[in-house]
Amino acid sequence: MEAKTASRAAFLFAGLKINMSTSIIGAIVGEFFIASQGLGYLLSDQIRLANMPLAWSCIVIAAALGIVLYEAVVLAEKRLIPWNRARTDH
Repeated sequence: MEAKTASRAAFLFAGLKINMSTSIIGAIVGEFFIASQGLGYLLSDQIRLANMPLAWSCIVIAAALGIVLYEAVVLAEKRLIPWNRARTDH
């Protein structure tokens, strides 16, 4: 039973790595339509006002946030399931 649980952890972290970046996109798109504050709202507002430098800075912040969250999951994976290290080394 323990071996099955340990092997499933690799699949769990694979899903987390994929969904970390995707969740950022989903949150920003949701803020486009509903929110009155947040990064997505600021991005759509600045595009509407044609303030492209601030709009691009929102995009860069969102990209950096996605990268940081992805790397946080990779770090957690390396610490929690070290036997899977051969697959996670970049």
